[in-house]
Amino acid sequence: ELETFLVQIFSEADIDGAGALSPLAMKEVIKSADFGLTRLQIHSVLAEAEYDEDGLADYRKFSAKAAEMIYRLLDMDTQIERAEAIQNLTASGQDFSTVHGYSQGDVEAVITQELQGADAAGSGVLHMSDVQKCLKSSALQLSPVEINALMSACEVDPSGMCQYMTLASYAFYILQYIAQEAAYGGM
Repeated sequence: ELETFLVQIFSEADIDGAGALSPLAMKEVIKSADFGLTRLQIHSVLAEAEYDEDGLADYRKFSAKAAEMIYRLLDMDTQIERAEAIQNLTASGQDFSTVHGYSQGDVEAVITQELQGADAAGSGVLHMSDVQKCLKSSALQLSPVEINALMSACEVDPSGMCQYMTLASYAFYILQYIAQEAAYGGM
């Protein structure tokens, strides 16, 4: 039922009937569905979509995976199990205070520097395609899932421009959440 509902609400947002949406459009659809997911949870769901070279995902294919993840994220027993598992991982020496060996401040600094380097005008905004190129070539060596999650976190204006300082300041938390999910086995 959740999968069917997701296909329905994604298709309503698919104005041109292409069968594919950007991570930003899907983020807005999921937010407006009011499932009660946090920003981090929404980004972790969107990270699992497969995006084409234009940055679009076939939402019909993605809806099954998204429904499964959303169900797990909303299931209280699963969340209690996740919290206990993360606590046990931390107690056994797993360190989530860094991501790819970088602290929160370092992640923000690296991403800021890389995005500013691509911003020849110094405007504080980059087109989404430029943000994606920077993330793909980042010194952080981000996985496709991490890049997808970060791309979904971009705050974009109607012309496709992203204010990248917001992304840089929030990136660590998204990457940390994904690392926890991977360690726990939730993703």
